[in-house]
Amino acid sequence: MPSTRPDLKHHLHPKFRRAGLVTGVAAAFGGRLSFQAGIDLSTRSLAALLFTFLIVGTVFAMLTDADPTWWQRNFSQLGIGVSAWAFNGTIMVAGLLVATIGSYIGRDLHRLLDDSAVPRITIVVSIWLLAGLALAGVGWFPLDERPAAHAIAAFAALGLLVFAAGYTQYVLPGRPLVLHIVTGILVVLTAGSIVLTFIIPIISVTALESIVVGLSLLWMTTFVRVLSILTPNRSVTSQRRRLLTAA
Repeated sequence: MPSTRPDLKHHLHPKFRRAGLVTGVAAAFGGRLSFQAGIDLSTRSLAALLFTFLIVGTVFAMLTDADPTWWQRNFSQLGIGVSAWAFNGTIMVAGLLVATIGSYIGRDLHRLLDDSAVPRITIVVSIWLLAGLALAGVGWFPLDERPAAHAIAAFAALGLLVFAAGYTQYVLPGRPLVLHIVTGILVVLTAGSIVLTFIIPIISVTALESIVVGLSLLWMTTFVRVLSILTPNRSVTSQRRRLLTAA
């Protein structure tokens, strides 16, 4: 009995054939570039990706937000309304990137310091992980739906980012003067901004968030550049059985 199924080869419009061909070529190039990027992935490239993604995503959220007065309150206002997905999605992915960068910082520190510093490195990675999770929580708990959880995640993220910066540069040996200066600027300006926001209300919460996040990105850029210079280009396998106690 002859088949009644149509021959798709002869019924498919040439326009769809060309579209399929272009899509296949683009997917092949994208896969090749992604593979190469994965092989060459480093702490420095991840930090650059975080910086670019956070800036582009936040600017896009600003442009698509329906409330032109959001900046008078705080950045969390961008996570409310129809276009909330842009800001909340950006913050959640940025939190995952922060946690990933922390693990790469731990890898580089282990290459530099070997097994003797594993307990301190574990603390570094854990702080960055908590900071990333707190930042992701800012987007996961929108201000208009869960204000208490949102506020806790936001202040935890700001505090943990500053703490992670201070402790990580403490663990790094041979710290150059420029890293000391940038870390000092981060801590002093963050403390001053908190005073000027909540004790002597001169600046807004939006300004506080901008200062802390901007300084944290500046510190991270400086730190990963220093770390990439100091870290040897070799893989190190740990011989320890435990992370926090003696082997």
